[in-house]
Amino acid sequence: MKRLIFLAKVLGGLVVLVLIWFGVVRLTSGGRAVRSFGGGEVMSEWDGRLRVGCYNIAHGRGGEPGGSNWEGGTKDERMVRLAEIAELIREKDLDVVVLNEVDFDCTWSHGVNQAKYLAEECGYGFWVEQRNLDLGFPFFRVAIGNAVLSRFPIQEVAGMEYPAVRWWEPILAGKKGGVKAVVSLPDGSEVEILGVHAETRDEEVRKESVAELIRESDGRAILAGDFNSVRGGDGDGTTAVALVVGDGRWREAKAEAATFPSGDPKVRIDWIFVPRGWVEIESEVVVSGLSDHAMVVGEWRVNVGE
Repeated sequence: MKRLIFLAKVLGGLVVLVLIWFGVVRLTSGGRAVRSFGGGEVMSEWDGRLRVGCYNIAHGRGGEPGGSNWEGGTKDERMVRLAEIAELIREKDLDVVVLNEVDFDCTWSHGVNQAKYLAEECGYGFWVEQRNLDLGFPFFRVAIGNAVLSRFPIQEVAGMEYPAVRWWEPILAGKKGGVKAVVSLPDGSEVEILGVHAETRDEEVRKESVAELIRESDGRAILAGDFNSVRGGDGDGTTAVALVVGDGRWREAKAEAATFPSGDPKVRIDWIFVPRGWVEIESEVVVSGLSDHAMVVGEWRVNVGE
């Protein structure tokens, strides 16, 4: 009996320790929610063209849609894949890239800060990390969200709140959200980057999220990322993307190829929208086996005043 009592006390103490650990991580998560990094040399010459990309990198686990995050392989295998993702980003010579499903400190991806790794490997002097999920227990950690990598200085950052699917999710773990980064261009003008990763489970929540984003924007921002939404009718408001199209202040990257799943793309759910006054030079959808999403890339002649 004494042994059972002793074991019960030990187990009870461990449960309390785990709960305290979890609580501390959640209570301090606000200080890690959105952070900006970088510095160094700033470009002084610029021809007025901006190359932008968006890419859901699926935690670096690879191209199988709907797979478990634990299936990404050993640390060496994950790092090889991340190196290949970095090579793809470098190949596209992007000025700014929005990344979704980025791991900042996850047990399944071996504690690698993927945003920092990709920024440094690709030569971006500035980047932003925004955490949607942030929780931890002893020997187990999850921190996931969005990132913006930039060749140009980032002057201002903020998170964008989305509605929750269930009221208790933000308390226990966090929820989907977006990130805003104001980038200073070499000519002295600024452009706002809104990194989007909309909810997968509920179209109405997606629409509410994008509607709030539209309300907060003056129409001169770039909207880029995984909307988890198809175009729908021509601005008929039936989908989250249709709300952006119907607003009329943005134009989408003209490349019309599907982006998901990358092994056999059937739907377009990853999008880049730029202010209507910008002139598109080129755009493309880049399919690879490095993620279950394809990358969207575009280049525009910037007109910040429109």
